[in-house]
Amino acid sequence: MNMQCTSITSYNKCLTPAVWDFPNITRPFSIMYYVLGGSAFYTFDGVEKPFEKGHLYILPANKTYSLREDPSDKFYSVYIHTYTSPEIDSVIDIDVQADGFLKDTLELIGRYAQEAESGYLYHLTNMLLSYLAGREAMARPQLPERIKEYINSNFVRVFKHNDLSHHFNYSRPHLTRVFKEKYDLTPKQYAQQLVLQEALFLLREGGSVAEIAERLAFSSPENFSRFFKACYGYAPTEYLKRFKDFPL
Repeated sequence: MNMQCTSITSYNKCLTPAVWDFPNITRPFSIMYYVLGGSAFYTFDGVEKPFEKGHLYILPANKTYSLREDPSDKFYSVYIHTYTSPEIDSVIDIDVQADGFLKDTLELIGRYAQEAESGYLYHLTNMLLSYLAGREAMARPQLPERIKEYINSNFVRVFKHNDLSHHFNYSRPHLTRVFKEKYDLTPKQYAQQLVLQEALFLLREGGSVAEIAERLAFSSPENFSRFFKACYGYAPTEYLKRFKDFPL
């Protein structure tokens, strides 16, 4: 996959401003940070992680995340706000010290960012993104495996809302086709299997129909019971009576 920088809106090599605390922000561009020092953190998908010195981070466009720092240890970085094509859809975190090309390129980017050389900066950022796209393509799992991994962690969301196209930045028909070619199921069918497995597990763990319906995001216990019966042939409580001693 090719990746390009289409424009740069802001850049610098500097400490953060006096207050650097941004909860739940969404930006139409990606933000690149080459970390030079300080103590700061980002939160994405509910998980907070530190910015590590010597790492390059690229935060995704049009996704929600949070940023904060320790005010007593100001965050020092080279940063670039950049629009890319295609958009970057997840956090990229790379140890730059382990890659000589990246380290040299980012040192140049830092110099031109501080000297306000936007022309050179644009070309260097393009070169960097192209290199990262090639490197990531070689190391990253193929799309069907990535879809499956996402569904494994978000099966209720996928089953209810089928938000894969938003997450992966591909059309729903394309995602359905590549997944079915690999696994002989559509993403929604696979998510449904996981919902049913979770429903059985919770039922055998003593969960009530109302509790399970709420946990699996059904609008009512009655809707959950109808769904369960359509799939298994019995309502949840009846199924448990008949098959409580059967292995899952």
